[in-house]
Amino acid sequence: MARKASDISGWVFIGIGFVVIAVSIFFYNTLKFFIVIGGIMTLYGLGKLAYDKVEKQFKTDDKEWEPLDLNKAKNPYIEKMEQEKRNAQMQQRPMTQQGAQQTQQQQIQHQMQRPAHQISGRYCANCGSQIAPHHRFCTQCGARTN
Repeated sequence: MARKASDISGWVFIGIGFVVIAVSIFFYNTLKFFIVIGGIMTLYGLGKLAYDKVEKQFKTDDKEWEPLDLNKAKNPYIEKMEQEKRNAQMQQRPMTQQGAQQTQQQQIQHQMQRPAHQISGRYCANCGSQIAPHHRFCTQCGARTN
């Protein structure tokens, strides 16, 4: 199979560039065009070596990246929020009749503050934020929607 130019090492381009320059200078003194071509090949080889070195530093192994099943993935932010909600519910449990009445009054006040109209649309099962009808993922937590 033929190799792409990107698969060939930069050292090959540098070596061929130097050979073209040397042959053009020593044997055919008048072929300035080939001297320029050899110089371009040499510069391309140097650039390719530098690019490969930089790419190697930033590129990670493909073994680390596995496909992520968004239906099974856990969001640490959501887990933290659920834990805080559970803790708050445990702390707000009314121990006396007076505490139960206060909780009921708070719920009535919250219901009165809600708007009279009902907002229709889709909501995320994880975080409860509203989702546009054409979105497949929640914009807040990233969970997949049905």
